[in-house]
Amino acid sequence: MSQEKRKLLKWAWIILGALAAIFITAVAVMFWISGSRLERRLAAIRAADDPVSIADIKTEDIAADKDAATFLRLARGDAKSLTVQLYPIAQAADVRKSHLDSTEIEAIEAAFAAYPQVMPLIEQAADCPTCSVDYSKHAANTKVATDDIMQNVEQRRMFARLLYQYRFFLLMSKGKHDDAVQNCITLLRLSRLSDNDPTLMNFMANGLAGRGIAIEEANEALQAGRVSDNVRQELENQLAKIDIRRAYLQTLKTERAYVLDNIEQMSAGKNWFSLTFLNREKHGCLDMFEWLIARATAALPENASNTPTNISPTPPSSGPLGLLLLPSMQAVETAANRVEAEISVLRIINALGRRDDPQKPPLADLSDLGLPESATTDPFSDAGKPLIVKKVDGGWLVYSVGENKVDDGGDVDVSQSTKLLDIGLRPVVRTKPTAHKPKSQ
Repeated sequence: MSQEKRKLLKWAWIILGALAAIFITAVAVMFWISGSRLERRLAAIRAADDPVSIADIKTEDIAADKDAATFLRLARGDAKSLTVQLYPIAQAADVRKSHLDSTEIEAIEAAFAAYPQVMPLIEQAADCPTCSVDYSKHAANTKVATDDIMQNVEQRRMFARLLYQYRFFLLMSKGKHDDAVQNCITLLRLSRLSDNDPTLMNFMANGLAGRGIAIEEANEALQAGRVSDNVRQELENQLAKIDIRRAYLQTLKTERAYVLDNIEQMSAGKNWFSLTFLNREKHGCLDMFEWLIARATAALPENASNTPTNISPTPPSSGPLGLLLLPSMQAVETAANRVEAEISVLRIINALGRRDDPQKPPLADLSDLGLPESATTDPFSDAGKPLIVKKVDGGWLVYSVGENKVDDGGDVDVSQSTKLLDIGLRPVVRTKPTAHKPKSQ
């Protein structure tokens, strides 16, 4: 090789080495800058007394007799056994289309009688002001925390299912409308306890779905027969307490902590080069959550007349992980908006039945129902119009125009439409049970 070529090769290696050094230095600087900025952002979250890790989520000490967890633990074993016994009965009974027949009623009553402590314990839990949670032991293991969260979600669903899938249809089939509404009130209270638990998964499965089912079943009971004024007042009191917006906001904060923990788990054993890009993912997710939290904060009732104008209508660029998570976050926001509208709809249906003449159409602005304006205004109407009330099938159809902000005629019946463009409730018609056919010998 000629001397000139050796010089060129030498300089080529020098240049490559210099470029490599510059690249490594640049990545190191990026790592330091992103890490420092990340620590500042996490410090600001901590200063707001919000969690940055699942391990930060722990309720203050609660007296055992005020803690729903005490009663749910006592009920858990028998509730599992009761669910196993009820499941084949419910599978055989077409409870979604007709009332239970006498044989099915007898079987379900016998199952509940075999475990007499389950329902009183669930009711005691639902009456508690809160339910303790403690994830402080999961600081180093996100997988174990996830398993605990999943287990908690499934247990809460089991308790809720006993109320809405078995006990409600038993009471309705026996014509006990007061007790059926009381059952729905218990489910609403039980669903409220999930607001303390972390992650959107829990909020969707128990906080929103539980309330949504309770609202639908309370509507059915209210429109199916006479319900006493005392029970109607208790239902109104419970509905007026629900603050879906604040529960959703708190859930976003715990979900943020859960996502940060999972990214941190991905960082274990990685070199600083890889950590630079994982830090960028954390920043991207924090950007997304800041946008979602700002929207949720602006939607709180106390901010309704002072909505910030600096919140972008479109989400920020939040990196691959943030973009992957965003659709599920927005789906939860949409579901929360629907439940909020359904709460107002049920309050109107309940108020309609409390009047001296429950069949009389209300005033167009619904001002004669004795409800606050916030409960009669359509949350999806930009013009602040009231929810729409119509007389149908011997009962009331009450609905919101929904996200498309167009009155689609009360398109709320899942059995008649798959679009459900409006959000509301209407009378539920169930057929009488068919005669029970004995098994052939």
